[in-house]
Amino acid sequence: MNKMEFYWWGVKLFVDEGKTQEIIMALQGGAGAAVIGGLLSVIGTIPAGLISGIVFLAGFAIGVADSNHRGVVFTYTWVGLPWCWSQ
Repeated sequence: MNKMEFYWWGVKLFVDEGKTQEIIMALQGGAGAAVIGGLLSVIGTIPAGLISGIVFLAGFAIGVADSNHRGVVFTYTWVGLPWCWSQ
């Protein structure tokens, strides 16, 4: 399931396995923030910092987090570094 949740401290973006694989393949192909933003636009308006964080994490780190093939959760705080983990 793809969804986004807003909190006082930041945002959680839940991405299913299919969309996670699209992101990983795009990043491994050298995609930038604009391409990643386009892939995620079906979920809603994604904060620019979260998109930058996804590009920062790169395909390898996201692939490791998705080792169980259930998709990932990206977490972005209004201050600090983004991270992701498996669903």
